[in-house]
Amino acid sequence: RLVMVMLARANPYKGIGFALECLAQFLQQSGNRALHFLFLGDGEYLPELEAQAERLGVASNVTFAGYVTDAGNILPACDFAIHPSHGEVGYCLAILEYMRAGLPLLVPDNPSVCGATIDGETGIVFREKNTASFVDALERITGDDALRAQMARSAEQHVERFSLSNAHASLITIVSTLIRERAALSD
Repeated sequence: RLVMVMLARANPYKGIGFALECLAQFLQQSGNRALHFLFLGDGEYLPELEAQAERLGVASNVTFAGYVTDAGNILPACDFAIHPSHGEVGYCLAILEYMRAGLPLLVPDNPSVCGATIDGETGIVFREKNTASFVDALERITGDDALRAQMARSAEQHVERFSLSNAHASLITIVSTLIRERAALSD
């Protein structure tokens, strides 16, 4: 089975219930039972998600692993990652962890979620809260091993631009430019 992973707090805002609905539709449409959803995280919403997976008939295709301390060791064993959060959630560092592990991403077109993902290169950006768009992305990523492998390599290379040293260098450049511009205005 291909393993689709998500690392997050079990909260309705993270779109986990939406992902379960999309998984159910994908499995029904494709007849492909070779996809498994691994959810890493805990929270008060977890029992409701487990019940939803049962109601949707996808419980055998989902593992709710709960809180884990070794996600860095688990992620590289997965095939791709999802993060279907909706609304303005602030940027989730789990997305960078997925990329560091060499996982292609499926993320919504929400600017606070898709900012690091290059559509078609490091992952697939789908329309937020749009089941058909998410299911199409699932079909695309599960149906093309070469595409998934290429996106995995690109994600792993692309994440370097978000390193702490690059962030510091960018900040220093911006501050230095502002200081020079302010000094020029003072002259």
